[in-house]
Amino acid sequence: MPFSHRTHSSRFAGAALVVALALICLATLPPAVPLQTSFDPACLRCGSLSTTDIVLNVILFVPFGIALYLRATNLWRTVFVGAILSGAIEVIQVFIPGRSSMLRDFLSNATGAALGGLAIPG
Repeated sequence: MPFSHRTHSSRFAGAALVVALALICLATLPPAVPLQTSFDPACLRCGSLSTTDIVLNVILFVPFGIALYLRATNLWRTVFVGAILSGAIEVIQVFIPGRSSMLRDFLSNATGAALGGLAIPG
């Protein structure tokens, strides 16, 4: 079977997707120290670290968006899957001690996946 550039890049994208997904799970799903203050899950800019939290969430999902776009070759599919993954994580976090589910996290995660897809030319 001859070597195909498309097959090679598809395998690389698949491996990158697995690594990105593993890093997202490691960063978002382990139990955490509970918040000491009450919070509003719908608040987009609550807390002294809200900007930092948003930036980190976006950065966390950019590699996932890049790898997913390389596999899916469709920006809308990349945005949709990124949003579904983000939503699933936020739902799961409701049941993990010390984790909280927030609209801001969902939006910044999905934005990161979209920006990752947009980072690929073409």
